[in-house]
Amino acid sequence: MKESLEDRERRLKIEIKSLRGSTKKWVRISIGTGTDIGGFNCPLCWEFYSCKRSLSLEKLSPCPVYALSDNYYKCENTPYEEFRDAANFKAPFNLPVLNYSGKLKTLANKELMFLQSILESKIKELKKETK
Repeated sequence: MKESLEDRERRLKIEIKSLRGSTKKWVRISIGTGTDIGGFNCPLCWEFYSCKRSLSLEKLSPCPVYALSDNYYKCENTPYEEFRDAANFKAPFNLPVLNYSGKLKTLANKELMFLQSILESKIKELKKETK
């Protein structure tokens, strides 16, 4: 079933809002004022993988990161996988790292740049759709 123009615009707006929230999270982590607890504090996960999904994204596409990673959960095949593994974070069993070292800050910045590139792409896509 082809996505209607209205559904496409609505989906893009939801993706952009969630990506903005996720980039804010990773800005804070990159500068040492935030922490990662996986999907528990990820706006993308909350939008696309929680019960909220059924309310706002009925029959629409999955998480925009999933579309690039080809893995429904855990953001595998993305910079987050490297960050998660380096932090030895295995949700939900370990407490999150609160004091990120230089390597983790570098990996957090890599994740931030990855999310920002997706955000920029979605903003361009929305502008193109609404012309």
